[in-house]
Amino acid sequence: KGADRYDQVKDQPVSDFMTADPVSVYDTDSVASALCVISVSGLRHVPVVDVDEKVVGVVSPKRLTTYLREQLTAAGA
Repeated sequence: KGADRYDQVKDQPVSDFMTADPVSVYDTDSVASALCVISVSGLRHVPVVDVDEKVVGVVSPKRLTTYLREQLTAAGA
């Protein structure tokens, strides 16, 4: 599907495809809060920003649920 359009889009700037004002979470937000933002926004990956709004990473539901599962297993739950 995407390969069929490659010739049409290969020279276009990324800004034509990016989300200009993305939903993000802060690096101090809880895992539960981040999962809520991901769930409500319907996004698969969400940028993580610091207090200065600088992107410091990206989270996904898979990564967050894996972390929670590891923590629960370690706690013996």
